[in-house]
Amino acid sequence: MKMILKIGFLALAITFSDKLAAQETTQTSDNLLDYYDTKLFQWSYSMFGGLTLNFQNQSSVTVYGIKDTMKNALIQYEDANQQYRSYRGKTIAGNILMWGGLTTAIAGAYIPIFGYRQDKGFYENNLKAALGIMLGGLVTEIIGAFILQSGQENIFNAVNLYNRHRITDYR
Repeated sequence: MKMILKIGFLALAITFSDKLAAQETTQTSDNLLDYYDTKLFQWSYSMFGGLTLNFQNQSSVTVYGIKDTMKNALIQYEDANQQYRSYRGKTIAGNILMWGGLTTAIAGAYIPIFGYRQDKGFYENNLKAALGIMLGGLVTEIIGAFILQSGQENIFNAVNLYNRHRITDYR
């Protein structure tokens, strides 16, 4: 009878301590998940949408800029701020070149229409100028698209640096 009691007590102690450790681990992991959801950036990348950032239940596609709460979080740390500023400069320059090039290419298509006269020489010169303007606009648009996409690496680096700093704050 004593042996059964000792085995029962040992089994009860093992079972109880196992549940206690599991509860502690669950609480710790819940705290970490809560911290992860509220304090850290999550990101995803799609082929057509580009880099998408999620931060504090807000989502932002980074091709045309990010939300103010995300910007304010990134500028807290100097190295993340430098990457953010580089991203911001490339985004602005890329958008100006891309949309300005598109506008120039479209405007170049209208030059022969508005400059048409009966004099053939004037029309041919106008057509050559229009083709040059359209080609220049398309080249500018392509360069702007490449610059715009190159900023994605900087925002990705800024997010990773921010997350690393926040993880060290959690410890």
